[in-house]
Amino acid sequence: MIAKPEYLPAMKLFAFRLYAQDVGDIVLLARLLKRTTAEDLFSLLKHYYPDEEVPPRKQMAIHEIASEISAARNS
Repeated sequence: MIAKPEYLPAMKLFAFRLYAQDVGDIVLLARLLKRTTAEDLFSLLKHYYPDEEVPPRKQMAIHEIASEISAARNS
């Protein structure tokens, strides 16, 4: 069984390993999927991990990643 493309950024966000490569992967995948806002990223995360609480530190990181996506889109 092949994972849906939307699952990959959700999995990386859930794992919360904000290594440069993971962040780069999330940015790239999110742009390809046209999921470019923090709300989009939260939606993906909650869709695949509905019972998981998103701690404040992870929420902040998701907003930062969304800003990076936006900056990459505008450059």
